Amino acid sequence: IFPSSAGMVKEKTKGSESGVATGTFYALIVAGVAIGGPVSGFALQMYNAQFTLALGIIVPLIVAIVLVVLLKYLKKD
Repeated sequence: IFPSSAGMVKEKTKGSESGVATGTFYALIVAGVAIGGPVSGFALQMYNAQFTLALGIIVPLIVAIVLVVLLKYLKKD
């Protein structure tokens, strides 16, 4: 998934925006790794493995849906 999503970022951006888009993409990947581990560990200590797994699935889905809606809204303008 990672190489194809990185390629999509490069493919879908214009030449002048490509650097910023690629930098933002990689920054968010690194931030997700840095934040995801401690948050998952905390959730596992406070709750159980099923809750932690659900959190790791549901939260990214919600974020993806919000981003898709925002992108559609911004493209209309």
